[in-house]
Amino acid sequence: MSELRHWHETVERLRGGEPLRLLIGERLYNSSEIMLAAPFAASLRKDLIADIEAQIAGLMPPDPNAPAGHALVTLPEERTA
Repeated sequence: MSELRHWHETVERLRGGEPLRLLIGERLYNSSEIMLAAPFAASLRKDLIADIEAQIAGLMPPDPNAPAGHALVTLPEERTA
């Protein structure tokens, strides 16, 4: 359950506006930070939240009361439509 809690906390931090940081380098102490353009950062944040929500759905046990064929996860192509 700690993994599930981690994902919930991460998505809440992203929704709360925590800055996205892109670090490039083999080692953290010797990496370069890239500043993301605002439109790209907003798009990336939206995609990260959707992917994390899909990860959370995959970790949750199926709902026995859900109707048959009920989709719990939005597919990437549905997000962009």
